[in-house]
Amino acid sequence: MGFQAAHDKLKGALAKVQVDSDVTGLLPRYYPVTSSNSSLEVDEHDDLKAGSSGSSKWTVPQLFFTCSLLCFLLAAGTAAGLVWGYAMTPRRMQQCPGPGFDGQVLDEVPPGRQLSNAAVNNDEDDGSCFHEMMLVGGREHPFEEITGVKGHIMPKMFGKVREKTIWSYWYDPVDCPSSNNCKMPDLIKLCAEVIELNKGTFDFHIVYMDTVRNWVSMLELPLQWQHLQPVRQKEALMNSLLARYGGVALDLSTVLLRPLDTMWNEMLLHRATFSGYMYRVNGQLWGRPEASAPWFLMSRREGIFSTAVRNQVVNYCDAFRFPDLTLGDRTLTPVLGSINSSLPSCFEDQTVWDKGNCPEPVQPRLYGSDASLISPRTDRRLIIRDPRDGPHLPFAYLDAFGMGTWRVTDTSKLLGHPPVCGSPSECWQKVVLPRFHSGSLVSVKLFRKGGALSFRTREELLTDENSFFFNWLRLAGADHLPLREPTTTTTTPLTTLTTRPATTTFRAKTK
Repeated sequence: MGFQAAHDKLKGALAKVQVDSDVTGLLPRYYPVTSSNSSLEVDEHDDLKAGSSGSSKWTVPQLFFTCSLLCFLLAAGTAAGLVWGYAMTPRRMQQCPGPGFDGQVLDEVPPGRQLSNAAVNNDEDDGSCFHEMMLVGGREHPFEEITGVKGHIMPKMFGKVREKTIWSYWYDPVDCPSSNNCKMPDLIKLCAEVIELNKGTFDFHIVYMDTVRNWVSMLELPLQWQHLQPVRQKEALMNSLLARYGGVALDLSTVLLRPLDTMWNEMLLHRATFSGYMYRVNGQLWGRPEASAPWFLMSRREGIFSTAVRNQVVNYCDAFRFPDLTLGDRTLTPVLGSINSSLPSCFEDQTVWDKGNCPEPVQPRLYGSDASLISPRTDRRLIIRDPRDGPHLPFAYLDAFGMGTWRVTDTSKLLGHPPVCGSPSECWQKVVLPRFHSGSLVSVKLFRKGGALSFRTREELLTDENSFFFNWLRLAGADHLPLREPTTTTTTPLTTLTTRPATTTFRAKTK
């Protein structure tokens, strides 16, 4: 409608109501304008004259009133549409990613309901996060809502992976959000190259955030897995990978000194289903609230990690709300304890001051149940060692986790040194070399990404020939790595192995 047509239509409406004084008093003053040069003579009857003036035009007050009225109607209609659309859309959980907000997650809870207060306190019905998940989203297509696929579809790589595979995972929301956009620290790159070099007869796969669905189903991971901290993502993912495919879960912050074929063959020889590390099995106390070492896990496919996956989905499906929850330890330790009830418990260690964070020693998690109903498993074998006798060196936590920067010729006294050695040189001669030559030191675990070592460039790491790290590379046969990052990593398996020391094969005791 043109401006003049709207003007004529409004004049007609005013003419119809001019006889009604009550209505006329509510209308705005309408001043006729006969020409641009004429002067305005306004009196109290101008509003009545306006109806008969055929050449009158709109004035500024009238335009302002009309535009205001139209804007009001438009805003009211928009608001009504938003309210209607919100009422027709199912309410869903509003979360903020844990890593980006220091683990703080914002939840929208349905009225009259409360989500679980702790990841370990999931009741049968109303308290479970699965019940809440079904309430807040996915009413019509729950499976697709949870997994992102229609119906259960096997992962792309299922059936195409050998059991003898070394698995690692790396993710950083800024530097490594995907496999095509990933910049690892130089230390981690070198560790990955050493693993590739010493993988022996194993395959080696690094899984990234965008390739997870190729290997496992998201239904095997806790709810909102992508919002977990990277280390928790890794722990949950390794459980799923070992359950489906078997193999070895190895942290990238590990220097692999020799191939793992001997450990694998030992597991097959003893007909064991699992080989790994657990603190306190050597009889020594450990003051930290932890039991299993999730940074090195070796397992047959469809073994104990199938139970670990069930535990992490059922018991810890809302783990993303608890960024400090140690998923790997809490899901694996109860399974190991159920197979062998003689394994040491974190709760019984008097040096642990924070026993509330200890993993449960056995499963199923039946608080207050009859202990006689829970019998140990006798159909599976475990090979378990204490990590402090191998890859977890006694001085790994000293110097802000920077033992890799120590020099093998340094005889200066260490502050807060362990009783086994008093200087870096003594630690190298009395701890590292004897363990390596005896075969117990298959790898070296670098905690907190190696401390100060993680800030060094590739060239600095490979030219400091006196450092612990470079000499570990020598022991691994990797001291010839190029100073510049290679475009492709070649495989050069090492075949010279030393005899491993006698280890203990744990079998469940029948009560």
